[in-house]
Amino acid sequence: MRASARLFLLLLFAGCWLTLPVELFAGGGTEIGQTKKIAQAPDAAPGGIAQDGFTDPDSTGPFSKEAFRIGGYLKNLQVITHLPTVTSPLLPSSTFTTFFHHRLNTEWRPNRRWTLAWEQRSRFFIGDDVQLNPAFGETLGMDAAAVDASWVPWSGDAALLHTRVERLWIEHRRRSWEARIGRQRINWGVHLVWNPNDLFNAYNFLDFDYAERPGADAVRVLGYLNNGHVLEAAWAPGIRAADWTLDSLIGQGHTAALRYGFAIGSYDIQAIAGWRQTDAVLALGWAGNLGQAGLKGEAAWFRQVQAGPGVPLSPTGERDAYTVALSLDQSFGSAWYALLGGLYASTGTTGTLNTVDGVALAGLTPPSPNALSPSRWTLISQASYTPMPLLGLDVSVLYGPGPDLLILFPSLRYNMAENWDISLTGQIFWLGTEDAAHGADLQRQADAAIVRVTWSY
Repeated sequence: MRASARLFLLLLFAGCWLTLPVELFAGGGTEIGQTKKIAQAPDAAPGGIAQDGFTDPDSTGPFSKEAFRIGGYLKNLQVITHLPTVTSPLLPSSTFTTFFHHRLNTEWRPNRRWTLAWEQRSRFFIGDDVQLNPAFGETLGMDAAAVDASWVPWSGDAALLHTRVERLWIEHRRRSWEARIGRQRINWGVHLVWNPNDLFNAYNFLDFDYAERPGADAVRVLGYLNNGHVLEAAWAPGIRAADWTLDSLIGQGHTAALRYGFAIGSYDIQAIAGWRQTDAVLALGWAGNLGQAGLKGEAAWFRQVQAGPGVPLSPTGERDAYTVALSLDQSFGSAWYALLGGLYASTGTTGTLNTVDGVALAGLTPPSPNALSPSRWTLISQASYTPMPLLGLDVSVLYGPGPDLLILFPSLRYNMAENWDISLTGQIFWLGTEDAAHGADLQRQADAAIVRVTWSY
């Protein structure tokens, strides 16, 4: 992390506090008897408890303990990885890495109109991933955002400490609108697996140890209209290519979009128009019920208008990209849950994939909303079984026909005690071999087994 970026981050943090208006510290600024709908910015509910769990700060004072919220967790993960196709005597086919993962979440709400949040993610790695990969720390230290808030404070031959500011934002609310600036999660996704509508911070479904998902350095304004509809605008400034290595893996440029949300019958609909780095974008998302099942979907059209670092301008006939995701999900009693879904990504392939494309792109690299899978077509089947409140089993199977990309993703979880959880997770990747493009043969490419223990506070 550059020293100038650190200074900018500190100044931003200090400025968020110093520029707060005097009314904030006086505990005033909200009209007596003011009410809001649940869909609007949260306010105090009867009894002085806000809808998001805060005690009403206007009744307790801006510096009372009720105005602050602190939480987080500490995890330990043991990761064993096996690469059956590795034959080089210089590289082991099996590796072991353990790491500790701490997340701190804090919020301060001095009154109903203002909220300031800071969340930090720190991980300490020990093992083969650090020792065998000289670029491991450099890759973790990259921060694809306007402010470089990711750095490696210490590294050794086989150990490394990494920390990153995950959220740092200030929010102001009025009766029918709210505005937020800083590092935040702009969650426009509707689908439970793939999100072509998530223009600002798409996430990887297989990255199961990142429940909060990435954020973006952005400005966001959300308005609640009189007809019950919502209008949201967001802008995330671009990053300078000169600040980064491996530029071809990280898109550059600004992202700005408008989202209009409304309801038709029992369906919630959203329409999105905007710009993402080098592309003009139109998108649509919907969620509702089909009988007793939930029906969710997203569709997006991306039109490349200009070139970007590592992204040359495509020929005229190849500048359009289409992504569509659909799913049906349903609960059966209190123990069973099932999901069936599919993804179409025009940027994906229908031919064979090599190990790097099939495994790295499918499981390891951050996705883009117009390239959510290396396969043009991807299907998912997911089932969850909870025989008792403390025990659960989840199994997901993803398949990409054409390249014959198959991923098995099982997980067993158990709540050992209050605030203590343990889980055993597996991830197994197969690919169609080069001489069996039509799926005549599948070759196992990578296996991973992860034991995770979590303490929450």
